[in-house]
Amino acid sequence: MDRLLKYQNCESRLIITITRILTQSQMVCLFDIPFPCYNGSTFILEASEMTKAVFFDLYNTLLGYDPPRDQLQLAACHAIGIEVDSSAMHRAVALGDDFWSNPEAREAINSGSTEKQLQAYLEYQQYLMKSTGVDITQEQALKIVMYMGDKQPSTVLFDDVLPALDALKKRSLTIGILSNVQRDTGNLLDQLGLTPYIDVLMTSREANADKPEPAIFLAALKCAKVEAAEAIHVGDQYNVDVVGARGVGIRPLLLDRYGYYEHVTDCPRISSLHQVVDYL
Repeated sequence: MDRLLKYQNCESRLIITITRILTQSQMVCLFDIPFPCYNGSTFILEASEMTKAVFFDLYNTLLGYDPPRDQLQLAACHAIGIEVDSSAMHRAVALGDDFWSNPEAREAINSGSTEKQLQAYLEYQQYLMKSTGVDITQEQALKIVMYMGDKQPSTVLFDDVLPALDALKKRSLTIGILSNVQRDTGNLLDQLGLTPYIDVLMTSREANADKPEPAIFLAALKCAKVEAAEAIHVGDQYNVDVVGARGVGIRPLLLDRYGYYEHVTDCPRISSLHQVVDYL
């Protein structure tokens, strides 16, 4: 009863918290299809002259945060008396969005129910902290969620973004963004100087579908006026970006900036967007 009252008493604040967090990570669901361009030992990529479009995930691929999410998470933990190894937290946050590949978690986020959304975020925090070797209660998770919701980190470009996009533009390629967001991102792209580079912007709102569902990828292909075999998709989440792209025949590149996906062997991995041109 005390817990329910706590949720109800801070309901208006929780709505703000959830809205902010939704803009900081991409919610996903699991969708598994065999990768047709991998023969068990080597990757079979199309000839470079076939590439006409390159699609990018948005958050944690092109855009990061200042301060970074792992630092905010550490600060939230410290605020409630929990100390966590910084390297463990960095890895946990980088890989933690895979929690949202759970269909039940995704359903909760899309439910429109504040209580279900909150419960999903509490479970996410417990999942994240467990990845660092620390078990927390739901009460502690709630305190972390509230702390994170009060913070508004700036959205920033990774250093390799503009040089990589410039190199692709010089090759007269169509550049697109595919993002699991339910809001307009046009103003944000303008502020960050991305608009001149982007030919196609496809979000969950426009496509009425989330990655890795085929519909959002197919909608992007239609807007770009290219076939799947003529496109590459670059993203930082295996279960969302790689599985989704290859499911419709788009060649995926897994962006692994920190080397945490060393266990992934069935698709090409890159550590920097500078390397995209090597796979055209």
